[in-house]
Amino acid sequence: QSMGQIGGTVLDSTEKTSLHVRIVLIFMVIGLILSFLIQVPSSVTSIGLGLGSVGLAGKFILVQLAQVNVIAFYICKIYGVEYKFLYQLTALLVTFSVGFITYYMVSKFLFYDTISKFLIYIISYIIFTLTILYKFPVVFGFSEGMFGKIINIASKNK
Repeated sequence: QSMGQIGGTVLDSTEKTSLHVRIVLIFMVIGLILSFLIQVPSSVTSIGLGLGSVGLAGKFILVQLAQVNVIAFYICKIYGVEYKFLYQLTALLVTFSVGFITYYMVSKFLFYDTISKFLIYIISYIIFTLTILYKFPVVFGFSEGMFGKIINIASKNK
């Protein structure tokens, strides 16, 4: 959602408000139609899915993801920058995988109370994710050496 806010702010501040409004309106209509199809029970109409609040939450995430990427595509087009989508999928896959593996390891091999497991899980997840980010920055959309530059800048600002 923050990427949608940032993208909208970029379009508004570069006087591309009409483009921003058109994109938002198109996705509002798509979201409204999908909400109806997801909420309506199949007993009422043959196209209803009757998925309830879980379906509505999934619809919200997918529509938001699509809208953010359309906005990002147009921002890249305006500034003549190559639009890259693949890093989003790889970053999601990596973070979900790290989360699942960390959860499995902590829940299977540690027999502490719930709060201790949670803290160990969080710390392990952060360590594993930062290690992958440092070793393979391309997975998260960073260029080689960019993570090192960020660390250098941060250490100079102390």
